[in-house]
Amino acid sequence: MVQRVGRCIQQAACSFRRAGVPDPEQSALQLMLSAHGLSRRSELELDRELDPSVLREWETMCARRRNREPVQYIVGEWDFHDLTLSCKPPVLIPRPETEQLVELILENVAQNENTKHTPAYRLLDVGSGTGAIGLALLAKLGNGSECVGIDSSEEACLLSRQNRDRVQLPPASTYSAVHSSINKYQDQSGSGFDFVVSNPPYIPHKARAELQPEVLASAQGAVVHAGHGWLVDCR
Repeated sequence: MVQRVGRCIQQAACSFRRAGVPDPEQSALQLMLSAHGLSRRSELELDRELDPSVLREWETMCARRRNREPVQYIVGEWDFHDLTLSCKPPVLIPRPETEQLVELILENVAQNENTKHTPAYRLLDVGSGTGAIGLALLAKLGNGSECVGIDSSEEACLLSRQNRDRVQLPPASTYSAVHSSINKYQDQSGSGFDFVVSNPPYIPHKARAELQPEVLASAQGAVVHAGHGWLVDCR
């Protein structure tokens, strides 16, 4: 039987819906784009027959999504504030509201910036994860700004360094990842930070039973297990 792109997307969306997958149509579309190595829907040829190799990969990806694995982990990357970042477990996936946090910081910087001179900023990203916040800010701030990202997960530090090498930062801007918790970190520079940023997984342990499987999958090993929430790390 001929398997065409458009029909496969429709069938996958129906199967996702039956499995209780959120946003089934969007999930199906994102997986199909990834299977073809594309980034925009307009690039898909809906009447095109799927190659056997692409079809096998597509079916594997759909099976993972029906098991409620997050799309970001399946495709291995996700767009965040004009950057494409690698995503893989157990590192937490950047949340949509994290982009709003970046916007708020940039607005604050713009309001307080000397219009005659753009200074270099130094920032600390607590619980850096993929490096999304720090890298997005560096991409906008430019002019030799520096971000130190700290995370209690070695996997997160490794991934944020990989994302640093993947994106193109402005000249002289630097990003470093330090494996440390907030209460153990010591800044050796002596120059301090202009601002500290963080958007931790602030879901208390008792709320885990109410979470969607995708959220639980992306929160394994994170501070969500701390019993009373992320503030345990700050006490």
